[in-house]
Amino acid sequence: PKGVRPAYAPVLLLEPRTVENASAVGYDMFSDPVRREAMARAIQTGRPQLTGPVQLVQDVRQEVGFLLYRAVYRDARSASTPAGRQQGAQGFVYLPLRARAFVADTLGPLRASTRFRISDVTGGAEMLLYASGQLEPAPGEDPPVFRHTSTLPHYGRTW
Repeated sequence: PKGVRPAYAPVLLLEPRTVENASAVGYDMFSDPVRREAMARAIQTGRPQLTGPVQLVQDVRQEVGFLLYRAVYRDARSASTPAGRQQGAQGFVYLPLRARAFVADTLGPLRASTRFRISDVTGGAEMLLYASGQLEPAPGEDPPVFRHTSTLPHYGRTW
């Protein structure tokens, strides 16, 4: 993108080597505020960090996705303090995830028999990541017998 910034984080390699993934090579992830915020947290904490919902650059299906970033440092000593992590950061290893595929792979058959949704509620605003069908009963349909809500922290985000 145009403009000069203090830091850049272009995608250099992305596996598997598909036509879709090739389109993401060269994309500067630091140009997107949602990605940049997760990457900055990964450097600061020295731990993997999730983004909020994003559109994956290589996703032609226009599905909701998210990314898990892990900062890579020059050496173990530089990663032992916040200042060292800031100065010793060399780049990132990351995992792009499509919400729908993530739920299908993780929950398998359970998702077919249960209505649920997964939302990112970090900072108080609810951003839907996944919904399994219609959550509220259709006209003439009985309301759910059981309803449960859990709020869970995951890699710097609250779901």
